[in-house]
Amino acid sequence: MIENFGGAKFSTWIADSSLRNLSSLELRNCKHCKSLPPIGRLPSSKVLSIGGLDEVSKIGTEFFGENQSIAFASLERLSFWSLPKWGELDACEGDEQVSMFPSFGSLSIRHCPQLVGRLPTCLQSLQSLFISECRRLVASISSFPSLRELSIKGCEELVDECSSSSPVEEVTSLQSVSFEHFKV
Repeated sequence: MIENFGGAKFSTWIADSSLRNLSSLELRNCKHCKSLPPIGRLPSSKVLSIGGLDEVSKIGTEFFGENQSIAFASLERLSFWSLPKWGELDACEGDEQVSMFPSFGSLSIRHCPQLVGRLPTCLQSLQSLFISECRRLVASISSFPSLRELSIKGCEELVDECSSSSPVEEVTSLQSVSFEHFKV
C-alpha cells in the first residue's frame, strides 16, 4: 500500500521490472498526485485498488503501460473509489496490438462523479461489475458476456448503450442484479 504520498507524480520504480512478483497494490489518499504510474506493466498484479486521489482527472495509456503487448496480464480485481476529478478513461479501445485484462473478473467504480464516457468493452472475462455514484458514465452491459453480478447504485443518469430495451436480458450469464436510485 502506498498511502498519503505527497508528490504530484509517482516514481517510475513503482512499475519497475524488479517488482514483477507484486500481486496486490493499493494507492490510497495521495491527494496531490495528478497521474497514475504504468501499473499495467506489473505482470503478477492480481488486485489493484486506487482511491482518494483528488487531482487525477484522466486515466490513459500511461496507466496501462505504453508499448505493452499485454496490459494487466494477471489482474483479477480492480477498484476505483473517491476520484472526484476523474473525468476521462482512455482504455486503448482501438489498439488491436494490445491485449488487456485477460484474467479480469471484478470491476468496482465508486464515487467518481465527473467520470464521463464508456466503460471499455475489452473486458470480456468481467464477472462482477459494481458502479456507485457515477452519474455520467455510459455502460454497455451486453458487451460483457461473462457478467454474473451487476450492482448499480446512485447513478441516476447512467446510460446503457444496447439495442434492446432491457439490456439485462441480453446477458444470460447474470445471476445477481441490484439497482438502487437508478432510472431505467
